[in-house]
Amino acid sequence: MPHVKSGKINVLAVASAKRWPGEPNIPTMEESGFPGFVMSFWTGLLAPAGTPAPVVDRMAKEIAAATRSPDVAKKLTDLGFVPVGGNSEDFRKLIERDIARYGQIVKAGKITLD
Repeated sequence: MPHVKSGKINVLAVASAKRWPGEPNIPTMEESGFPGFVMSFWTGLLAPAGTPAPVVDRMAKEIAAATRSPDVAKKLTDLGFVPVGGNSEDFRKLIERDIARYGQIVKAGKITLD
């Protein structure tokens, strides 16, 4: 993001479904004439299988609170992230949705690992 803010890099569009709050004047790929072109990434924390639900819920709650704190949110936004934070069920659904979506892309493109 420092290169974008300094003008060294000119961003034509973002691939997310919505404009990035840090630079709201940059259009999305869909707005730029590429319907259906939405690709985003996420970063999260996962616990080992079998971790007790109260522990997972507490971790999710604490991480969401930290992510929403003004200090952390600003640092993440400055790096180009969109801080979200949520609960473990929403995160599980996001992971499942991405596995299904990218699985279809891999199959359609006959993508294999070497």
